[in-house]
Amino acid sequence: MELRKSKKKITESKLKKIRELRAQGFSYENIAQRFKVSYSTIMYHLNEKTRERINNRKRKRPNKKEYMRVYMKERYTQDPKFREKQRKRCRDYKRRKKEEKKEKEKC
Repeated sequence: MELRKSKKKITESKLKKIRELRAQGFSYENIAQRFKVSYSTIMYHLNEKTRERINNRKRKRPNKKEYMRVYMKERYTQDPKFREKQRKRCRDYKRRKKEEKKEKEKC
């Protein structure tokens, strides 16, 4: 059986034909060969347990932005040195922005 790495989606009409062939007694391998897709693709679309297992296997990562926001907030409240450092950064940033604005106005 030829396995292909493809990102093609199976359309609803193809899926309907695949289900009909399976109801007629064709094996997953025969159906996969007819539609030129992998055996696992047929398994995924026809077998609910396989689909659930694959979907649960996907790694669920927290949103990086949200993670950093929570981390920074906790660190800011718990660490006085960090808090002072952040305040200084903020003041410096605002000062630089004012200076840049004045530079633009002069030009």
